[in-house]
Amino acid sequence: MKKVVKKVKDDLCDFKQETQRLKTIREELNKLRKDNWYKIKKSDTYKQQEARLLQEQKEIEQKHNRKQRKYWIVGIVIIFLLFFIIIEIGIATERNQPTSADTNTASAVHITDESTEAFSDLTETTTVEATTEKPESTTEKTTAAKPTTATTTHSAQAKEQTVLTVKNCPELKKLLELKNPDDEYVKAFAKEHKGDTIQFNGCVTFVSNHYKDDGTIYKTRYDVMFGYGNYNESQQKGPNFKYDNVNRTDMGYTGEGLHVGKNVKIKAIISDYDEYTSLFYLDPVKLEDR
Repeated sequence: MKKVVKKVKDDLCDFKQETQRLKTIREELNKLRKDNWYKIKKSDTYKQQEARLLQEQKEIEQKHNRKQRKYWIVGIVIIFLLFFIIIEIGIATERNQPTSADTNTASAVHITDESTEAFSDLTETTTVEATTEKPESTTEKTTAAKPTTATTTHSAQAKEQTVLTVKNCPELKKLLELKNPDDEYVKAFAKEHKGDTIQFNGCVTFVSNHYKDDGTIYKTRYDVMFGYGNYNESQQKGPNFKYDNVNRTDMGYTGEGLHVGKNVKIKAIISDYDEYTSLFYLDPVKLEDR
């Protein structure tokens, strides 16, 4: 027993140290990217430093996941054991109850029978009244519901038609094929199509925990950047698309996990373009692995 307790204490201590190191790595990555993200394609030193931090972060997260799964399994087993123990205690208690309970049961059944007869009379009366009024009420509801259904169908069709893709919008295709994210065409497109919904095949080029100016780092909210087409480490087409301060629910993402190099299908609403940072902001609608 002592060995088990010691093992748990050691695991908790290691978990705490790894969590602290993970926080430090994320802070270093955020600072590195905040100061140097625009040099990502030019600096080999930056790439090596980022790769080293990402690898260490991945290893720690994998260890955390394994430990968390182990503790979850142990916790579930304990809960089930407690549940069965409680059931067994309840059954044993009922078996030991005095026989006088039979008299109470008979009285309860009698009360239930009288209540059922009264309830049946009331139900028959109510049913007759409701049947008399039903045709008029049903007609009114049906008449009122028809315009709503037609309006909803029309709105859904109109919304579906506004989704821009490379097949139905040559301007979007031209935008996505750009090799320079600072091209003047990016600004013009963002201004003309602000509020429009676009959909295209892209890839994840950057993922980081979202943080405030005061240094607060969010564990479940992220900043994510995308490029067009399949991931290419040497060169990526299209603008620097970005989701800012989002979680999995905001993105409509149900995949296994996002990481740099992941190929995805993006559906989003055009929000704004920042000339100073060359970031093309999108409001997420749906994100899928592909």
